[in-house]
Amino acid sequence: MDWMLRRSRGSGSFRYGDLEVGHLAYADDLVLLGSTQSELQRALDGFDAVCTEAGMRISLGKSEVMEISRKPGKCDIRLGGVALRQVEKFKYLGVWFTSDGGTDEEIASRIGRAGAVMQQLVQLVMGHQVWAMTERTRSRIQAAEKRFLRATAGVSRIDRCRNAAIREGLQVEPLLLHIERSVLRWFGHVLRLPPTRLVKQVLSECPGGKRPRGRGGSGG
Repeated sequence: MDWMLRRSRGSGSFRYGDLEVGHLAYADDLVLLGSTQSELQRALDGFDAVCTEAGMRISLGKSEVMEISRKPGKCDIRLGGVALRQVEKFKYLGVWFTSDGGTDEEIASRIGRAGAVMQQLVQLVMGHQVWAMTERTRSRIQAAEKRFLRATAGVSRIDRCRNAAIREGLQVEPLLLHIERSVLRWFGHVLRLPPTRLVKQVLSECPGGKRPRGRGGSGG
């Protein structure tokens, strides 16, 4: 697939600060990116033409389009004249992406899977290095951890046993502490990468646009 992507390069891209990313690819899973619908359409047309030249065909049934925006609208992207199905969320390499750019769907999915296999908390925290750790996210993780610990220890609410005592009995550290340490390790790993790696470039860039009211900021 690499040579086909190189042949069709330049049709579309997504700008992140001064960095332009045209696609994400792993094996035969491909995401084409565009800042506008026309850019994305050109990128798809270009890649489709290269595939046809190589005797390959893009699967229409497995192809979807999604606009990521605070207020997503209609996105009319066509493959061979047929409109792609527009979705509000899709899974890529095991991670949920949503049209509003949030992580709630992904976190809810992890909590659900972790609840089914509570002995394996790795299901809950997988991919946490890229989570936006808001207060709401922290509260949800703590609530999920509380349920898992009590179920593992065989303690119910009526037992009035403190979470700290349960954790001490099970000899496990707070889940948020584990996540924070892991994020720092991942950050250090990214910093040590060569400057040519995409993940290092994305970390160094500042996204354009303005933040909506009520997010971030610092006291003065």
